[in-house]
Order: sequence, then C-alpha cells, then structure tokens
Amino acid sequence: MAQSTDQNGSGAGPADRELVGRVLAAMADHFTAHRPDAVLTTDAVAVCASAEVYNATGRSVLLSASTLLGTVMNALPEAASRSTRRQYADVLRQEASAYGWSGEENERAVQAVPRPPVGGPGRSAPQSGPRPAPHHGE
Repeated sequence: MAQSTDQNGSGAGPADRELVGRVLAAMADHFTAHRPDAVLTTDAVAVCASAEVYNATGRSVLLSASTLLGTVMNALPEAASRSTRRQYADVLRQEASAYGWSGEENERAVQAVPRPPVGGPGRSAPQSGPRPAPHHGE
C-alpha cells in the first residue's frame, strides 16, 4: 500500500496517476465481462493487473511496465471476503475515479460508420432460398 512519503499518496506523478486509474478501470471492465458472478481470487487479480499493465504500456515488458505494475498493485483496493468479480469491479471503478479516471477514455473517438448493404452499393442483399440453375451455352 502507499507509504506516507509517496508523492500524491501513491508515488505516481499526475500523468502516472491517470494511467493507474485507466489500468484499474480496464481491470474492472475485464472482471465485469468475464465470469462476473464467479468468486474473486487473488491470482485473478494479479494476472488481470499484469495483463492490463501490459496492454496499457503498448504490450511492453520494459522497466516502465514493471514500475507501473508495482504502482497498480499498491493501488488495488482490498476485496471483501468471498466477493464476486462484479462486486470487485465496482470497487475498482471507484478507486480508478480517485486516480483521475473519468470514464471518457472508454468512449469511441470515432463513431461507428454504418455498413453498406451486404451486396455492396446498388446491389440487393443475397436472397435466401433456391436459386435458378445457371444456363450454359444459350
């Protein structure tokens, strides 16, 4: 956990604090999306933290990723006994907010563009059902 001599209560600078918040939020998203009603395990927390730090650092295993992982591990809130992954995700989101995560980072920067019809522009979508046999030589 954070030491009293740490900057900002976590040892992280302002930009680093936001990155820690993003990692915590990504962990919350993972626990919500994958087996949310399963009981949380300490191994799941450690593996998820490692994976999300790996993603947040551009899939790097360099010193900066190791440093960030240590900061994230120190920032992790305690889990209640026998809590589910979904319950812990809620706690993680609260902690992520305390680190400056606002949730806006998860919004799409570019909105989805509608897809053209399956057959392409000016073509109708393929029809289901029997097709007429092709005529050869006529």
